[in-house]
Amino acid sequence: MIVTSLSEEELKILNDAKTANVWWFNAMLDAAKVMPQRRGKYSGEGDPYTNFLIMEKMLGKPMGEIFRFYQGIKFARLLVSTDDYSDEAGNDTVRDLANYALLELGYRLREGVPNVK
Repeated sequence: MIVTSLSEEELKILNDAKTANVWWFNAMLDAAKVMPQRRGKYSGEGDPYTNFLIMEKMLGKPMGEIFRFYQGIKFARLLVSTDDYSDEAGNDTVRDLANYALLELGYRLREGVPNVK
């Protein structure tokens, strides 16, 4: 069973994080806002990692490399950016990069992947 409501402890952690850095907290909320629509678009109602699992099979690469591929696309976009964020494209790219990193961490936690030193 997956619990989807926040516990008292999770609310405290979020409140403490907001107190520690309100700008990070707002960026994290912005990244979280797009997650439901992106999941629906790329994974449907099944496994939230469906699109990554498909790419893993198609490319025959380990999942870590699949995440690096997606993250690399976002890094490349930032490197060729004109730094004109008036259309918020740069901010969108940074938000997507953060979400890809968190998706990878979530996958690693789900699969019990050990930390690598």
